[in-house]
Amino acid sequence: MKDKDKTKDQRDMLPTLEKIIAADHNAENLVVQAQQEAEALMSQAQAEAKKIHEDLQIELAQVQKAVQKEFLEQAEARSGEVAAATDRYLEEMRKDKETHGEETAALLVSRVLS
Repeated sequence: MKDKDKTKDQRDMLPTLEKIIAADHNAENLVVQAQQEAEALMSQAQAEAKKIHEDLQIELAQVQKAVQKEFLEQAEARSGEVAAATDRYLEEMRKDKETHGEETAALLVSRVLS
C-alpha cells in the first residue's frame, strides 16, 4: 500500500511540477524579452545621442562661422580706418613737403631716429 500511496502522491505532484516548469519557462522568456527590449532601448538611445551630437556639431560650426565673420568684418573695418588714416597722413606729408620742403624731411628723419 505504500507503493500505491507513493504513486498517487507522485501523480498528484505532476500538475504542480508542470506549473513550476511552465513558470520557469515563462520567466526565461520574460528575461529574454527584457534583454531584447533593453538592447532596443540602448540602440535607440545611442542613435539619439549620435543625432544630438551631430546637431550640436552643426550648431557649433554655425556659431564659429558667425563669430569669424564678425571678427573679419571688424578687422576689415579697422583696416579701412588705418588705410584712410595712413592716406591722410601721407597727404599731409606731401603738402608739408611742398610747403616746407627740407624742413619737413629733416623733421621726419628726426622722428624716425628718435
